[in-house]
Amino acid sequence: MVPGWRRAGSRARLVLVSGLLVGALALPAPAAAGEPVFTTFHFELNDSCVWGEGPPDTQLTVRLKGANGSFQGKFKTTTNGNGEWSGCFWGDIDAGDQISATDGSTSRTFTARQLKFTIDRVTDVVAGTSVPNDEVGFYIWDCNSTWNCQFATERVRSTSGNGSFSTDFTGNYDIRGGDEVEVDWVSPQGDVQWRFLYAPQLGIWVGNNVAWGIGKPRQAAKVYLLDSNGTTQRAKFEDRADAWDGEFESTFVRNGNAVDVEVGDWLVSNIASDAEFQVPNFNPSFNKATDDVSFRCFKNQLFSMYVVDDNDSDSMYVTGHANSNGMVFVNTMSADGFNLQAGDVVDLDCLTKQGDYVEVTFEVP
Repeated sequence: MVPGWRRAGSRARLVLVSGLLVGALALPAPAAAGEPVFTTFHFELNDSCVWGEGPPDTQLTVRLKGANGSFQGKFKTTTNGNGEWSGCFWGDIDAGDQISATDGSTSRTFTARQLKFTIDRVTDVVAGTSVPNDEVGFYIWDCNSTWNCQFATERVRSTSGNGSFSTDFTGNYDIRGGDEVEVDWVSPQGDVQWRFLYAPQLGIWVGNNVAWGIGKPRQAAKVYLLDSNGTTQRAKFEDRADAWDGEFESTFVRNGNAVDVEVGDWLVSNIASDAEFQVPNFNPSFNKATDDVSFRCFKNQLFSMYVVDDNDSDSMYVTGHANSNGMVFVNTMSADGFNLQAGDVVDLDCLTKQGDYVEVTFEVP
């Protein structure tokens, strides 16, 4: 199964068309940008691709070196008539790395600057560190209204003398688990670098012992599985969130044995102070004669349902919101021309109000 928070992050952040980034937002270059440079550099930290604008119809050799000068890759590219170019290294671009481009006679080197931040989905605060006494841009995509993340809001804020920044989106946007947040910095020469993170999110698969999610990068993500009263611990796990994107994944274990998540269990995690929810009683119902399916998710919250037939030859996918009682009613024939049969596999995805994620799978009897 594909965890829902991965599926929700559908915005293409690296779309290159004729060397230009399409779809990703970036702060405009400062008005007082000074003299034009040989070429600009545009890239996402912790990604391997870069693009820019240089002299038209010119072959460039672009290199990536580490902060200590170690070679990390190169590529050759030819700019188009507008000077646009793009390419990817073998390694990722990190803060302190040096990117250089040359046509054999003229060259320019740019050093990637520090840019890191965290997201508090409870206080709606995004805070971090970048270039001192400058500006950063904030961009948020809503991934809780539909499964296809949609742009929600943006703003610009100043950095302090030590490079720190913080902005509170309270009253403007309610950040929830799985929402996409991007922070950009633009150099005086028009270079653009950014960092991208998902807001903290917990995902679990009912009837299985696996759990996954997004936490603060490098954080020890702890997840506790409690009984239906929320008082007795059934199992727990701890996993170090990835240094770049905060991803974690592990299994619930108690006394050396795997423990499956059950209906009614409570999930609690340290990834956010509101990261706790009870697994609903899905109470699925399948009427093969009328192609009707019903089940329970979270009240007024987003759901998705994926169905594949017994022969793995046909499938359907439908999304929407549960009603005020948490109920969902789908006619597979009306929704997607799908004839519901015994043996079909149904995968349900339900988001909580906070943006955490529950997945459960059934076989049609």
